[in-house]
Amino acid sequence: MSEQPLLTLCIPTFNRAPFLDILLSKIEKQTGEFVNIRFLELIVSDNCSNDNTSQIVHKYLNKGLAITYIRNDSNLGMDGNFVQCFKKATGKYIWLLGDDDFLKDGALNKIMLDLFICRLVLNVKNLKRYIGILRHLFLVLVFG
Repeated sequence: MSEQPLLTLCIPTFNRAPFLDILLSKIEKQTGEFVNIRFLELIVSDNCSNDNTSQIVHKYLNKGLAITYIRNDSNLGMDGNFVQCFKKATGKYIWLLGDDDFLKDGALNKIMLDLFICRLVLNVKNLKRYIGILRHLFLVLVFG
């Protein structure tokens, strides 16, 4: 990866495949260009689940969603799985999502827009580089 992602979505999970499936479907609908252009990193840390969590993650991997999937050989405990997510994250910012959290439509675009604006305010010299991205985000937010 040539540039550090702006945001890493960390999803620790354990034996909650149906909830993870719903969350990943929401993320998939909202990621748009972010994962493809590497401004967004998505990590799923599976704490040695014995349900179909792996199959759910691979379903989205096969659909093209860029997920860093970590499957623990043994259960690290909830805290250990959270810490692993943080250690593996490479984004400037980290958003820890529970596997049963649900993203409101447009939430990810709103967060990314806010982060890009903050980044631009702090780094005005790169304004031209991000104008196209900001335009895309704005259009998605306004017109869906």
